Amino acid sequence: MKAFFEVVGTHSAESSPSLMITSGTSRYLFDLGEGLMRQSLEHQVKTRSVDKVFFTRLSAQTTADFPSYITKAHSIGKRETYFYGPVNFANYALTTRYSLNRRSHLLNITEIDSDDICIEDKDIKVLPLQVFSSLPSKLVSTTPIFEDGDRIRVKSMLDAPQDSFTPKYPELADPGWFTYDSYVDFARIRGGIITGHHAIEDDMLDDYIRKYPWKRPLNPPPPPKPTPGCISSNAPLPTQTPSSSSSSSSSSTPSTATATSSSSKSSVPSSLSYQEGVCHIRNRQFKLRASSRRFTLNINTTSSSSSSSDHPPPHQHHNHHHDIVGRILQRTSSFVSCEHFGPNISMQYGLPAPDPTHTGTAISYICHTPDIPGKFDAKMAATLGVPEGPLRGRLAKGEDVTLPSGVTIRSRDLVSESRTGPIIIIIACPDESYLHSLIDNPRWQAYKQNPSVLCIAHLTPHDVVSSPAYQSFMCGFGPAPQHIIVNAHSSSYEPVYVASNTLLCKMNAVDPSFFPLPRTVLERSKMSSGRIDYSQFVPSSSSWPEKVVNGEYLMKYVVNPIESARIDTATCPPLFDHTKIQADFKSSPAFTPTIANTTPSDVSSGDPSTNSSSTTVPVPLIPRHTLSHSRGRGVEDLLAKLPRDHLEITFLGTGSSSASPYRNETSILLNFFKKGNILLDVGGGTLQQLRRTYGVDTDDILRHLRVIWISHMHMDHQIGTVQVLHARHLIIQEDIRQGRTVPSRDVLVIGQPSMGYFLGEYSGICGCNCGGHDFHSELDYQFLNSDLLLPPHQTHPDHVLSNPFSNTFPVEQCASFFQETFGLTKFFNINVKHSFKAKALIIHHSIGWSLAYSGDTSYCEALVDACPNPTVLIHEATFEDALQQKALFKSHCTISDALSTGRKMGAYRVILTHFSQRYPTAMVMDEEDRGHTVVAFDLMRINIQDAPVLPSVLVRMENMLAYEAADDQAVEVE
Repeated sequence: MKAFFEVVGTHSAESSPSLMITSGTSRYLFDLGEGLMRQSLEHQVKTRSVDKVFFTRLSAQTTADFPSYITKAHSIGKRETYFYGPVNFANYALTTRYSLNRRSHLLNITEIDSDDICIEDKDIKVLPLQVFSSLPSKLVSTTPIFEDGDRIRVKSMLDAPQDSFTPKYPELADPGWFTYDSYVDFARIRGGIITGHHAIEDDMLDDYIRKYPWKRPLNPPPPPKPTPGCISSNAPLPTQTPSSSSSSSSSSTPSTATATSSSSKSSVPSSLSYQEGVCHIRNRQFKLRASSRRFTLNINTTSSSSSSSDHPPPHQHHNHHHDIVGRILQRTSSFVSCEHFGPNISMQYGLPAPDPTHTGTAISYICHTPDIPGKFDAKMAATLGVPEGPLRGRLAKGEDVTLPSGVTIRSRDLVSESRTGPIIIIIACPDESYLHSLIDNPRWQAYKQNPSVLCIAHLTPHDVVSSPAYQSFMCGFGPAPQHIIVNAHSSSYEPVYVASNTLLCKMNAVDPSFFPLPRTVLERSKMSSGRIDYSQFVPSSSSWPEKVVNGEYLMKYVVNPIESARIDTATCPPLFDHTKIQADFKSSPAFTPTIANTTPSDVSSGDPSTNSSSTTVPVPLIPRHTLSHSRGRGVEDLLAKLPRDHLEITFLGTGSSSASPYRNETSILLNFFKKGNILLDVGGGTLQQLRRTYGVDTDDILRHLRVIWISHMHMDHQIGTVQVLHARHLIIQEDIRQGRTVPSRDVLVIGQPSMGYFLGEYSGICGCNCGGHDFHSELDYQFLNSDLLLPPHQTHPDHVLSNPFSNTFPVEQCASFFQETFGLTKFFNINVKHSFKAKALIIHHSIGWSLAYSGDTSYCEALVDACPNPTVLIHEATFEDALQQKALFKSHCTISDALSTGRKMGAYRVILTHFSQRYPTAMVMDEEDRGHTVVAFDLMRINIQDAPVLPSVLVRMENMLAYEAADDQAVEVE
């Protein structure tokens, strides 16, 4: 049976540490570092088909791709996954309910709270080992506690669940029905959605999701007692069965009820049942659905506004603050302008509050592969007269057999003794404060000098590896194991995103001004200047193992067959040579030289006569009439006066849904240079994209990050926020320790309230635990409800808006903040047509330019009206025109929709982004739109001063993209 260990993520600018063990037909992941799923897609590593995932720590670094893994596993048909990690991991998993929507996917979570746990299946046996920091933990809940009254009254998620709850109103007391303290709890906390539908439907859900006082099932069965010792993860875990009234909720499809009430009691559909979201199975084991609990209320909006005597106004019911469905009927017509309004409910069900005593716990894992069976001696079997066939098979399986002659043959006479299977150990020691807890654990004694231990991976920083105590600990395992070091000093910093980097190298050859080479390609030597070759490492003490190597990306160590145990680097990507790539490209027919002897104004004018002296073959110029614009000359004069350090727009991600080899998830950086930076959306992998773009200067970019604006709560627009805030937090903390001036301690995060809830819960559970030295539970941010930045015509007068967070940014200070920091006279967002109540952003600068960003939306007149004549419109163009119906169904735009929006707005320049991953490189566009439009690519950088020549980029890239598209199709056919 094959078995090998593989490094599927290293500690570099383009990768984060992640490990995988393959044993037999099963795969096991250890940590889900940022970008893991995107890298696996490109390099065909089957991470999404793993059977179980283990976490060494609960941190931003180790859990970054947790939501992406679930969506990828779900996409290949998996409906159930198993996770093992430190105590409080279930609480972390629950925070993903704000954006993760896979209701039919079951998460089986085991929190490791002792060393007496065994996770075992047919291909592996894993023994976890807890490692504690010697520093005190500081788990501090930053989840907001809200005020009583007509605004919001919600309990912190970190509060312990109530054992009993008595509803205020009996009609809400039916088993399986939930209770609220006010309509605002019901409506605003899981707020309004915009999709063009009037009914409150299951898939049209917004984001204000919080914990509610759910009524538990009547007389629930007591949970089974904890079973010490081995936990078989293959066996189905027992589930708590709800009462009969809610048994219909066991399916993945929520129940539906129609509200057509004429009395207060009938206004509450008693048949409405809950769907199990979290179930506490046994001690530290949980089952979670990969989304929030949901239900559907199909409401007739026509009758909702009726005031006939047969249907009295809902506010006449016992109390309009508590008449839930009645208030919906009353308010439905109010939200027709926003298309519809709907609830989405999620909470803990038997999930205990986070345990502060386990904050920062690290887990090491001892992985036993199956024993190697003894070999069957066929020659001896023939000598003993055992015929070929079933009898030999039974003997090989360990059974004694009797021959037809009556002679009994014992299996042990023909089969050699089985051997202990190879053992792989993964050691996590975040910093020196964990060292004594690690090396003093008595369990290691059984593995010291054990010849079956063939591979030991060290997720350990260099300052720990270089300590004499750790070196002595490594040597204690004897000469047999191969030690593999995975830390920041072991990586070669070789680029991992080969497809994207190759495309950028070609684009750079055509137009270096808009497509600079990735800094991770140019600065490998600088980034890896601190690299240590651990195979040649001279230790501070006399002790150092014989076999030590650096963990390289996709390096394998084969442990079975034992006789051929070896390092395998055949799957490691080759060295990335950008000079050769560019040289080969320039000699190919795909390359068209850039226009020679021209100035930006020449390109802008589109006058072919300006290129008469060109010595190279020019690309086709844009006809003059397509570049004409009623405001064109005035805009160009304005932009020409701007300094180069005024504004640069960097596209960190231009794809939709999930990352692909060519396009990352959505994110845009508005770089105002010394004034600071603004991030528009933060899809997964944004931190890596920043490092690819800015290299060694990334710290300075993060240091000057002042604002993060989130359009909506879909994963591909916000899931990378924690990683960015975490990295910035560490930079700011180091600046403070070194006595350096900090531009601003906090980042202003603007988003829907659920974003604030998510960040509060996350920081209260995970904090910034990058190691025992820093258990700071904040992410250095202040939050602002984006609804407070809506224009008056999109805010209903009865809809009370608030910003009830403990780390609130005062909305009354917004105008002065943006004016003084960036010189912006306007910074506001509007509701657009997309699920989860997506928003578009409008900004105006005091100099005179303006910018609009659509976020996700279908065609939206509100956006057209909100920003007439913008200098730059950044608009989503998810689908090509042939998929118009799919675009409408998904509430996205086609290329024509986006271009139509730009024309109606009178946009000077339109930049298309957020493309479906089915379009990795090329997009088709009508000739008439090329005069003011460009297609965005990852890591494309646009200085606003260069906006006049921006349309020429698409023309210069056209030939190259045609060849790239052909190559993509060839790959798909293969």
